[in-house]
Amino acid sequence: MAYTLFTEVAEGRTASVDQKFNRTYTRVFLVRTDAASYGPAYAASHPSLPVIFSAHNEDANAYCLSISPSQDQGDPTLWRISVNYGYNVDLRHPVILRSRRSRQGNRPRIEKRTRYRGRETTASARLHTRSA
Repeated sequence: MAYTLFTEVAEGRTASVDQKFNRTYTRVFLVRTDAASYGPAYAASHPSLPVIFSAHNEDANAYCLSISPSQDQGDPTLWRISVNYGYNVDLRHPVILRSRRSRQGNRPRIEKRTRYRGRETTASARLHTRSA
């Protein structure tokens, strides 16, 4: 019970943008198992594959929406895994909410230094973001 190959391939990679400027991406991976008896669920569960709701490696606003394994016709141990990313994601999903909450503590700090009556004063504040 093992994987013998994992690699991302350029063939099949796509990107598109629609009239609302929503971008979608497709990444393609090859996974080979050591036996032909393994099915699509095993092939798509390789630990190096992206998981649902993970961010795209080049566009942090696009999330993984689907993972689609398809078996090679000539080699039953070889699987082509298509991973689709997009913007149309349910923002109330607990994984996304948790990641937003964890980033809130790391808000950048703004400091403004001014001179008032010959003395230097510093005012600071944390950026507040609107949460969904």
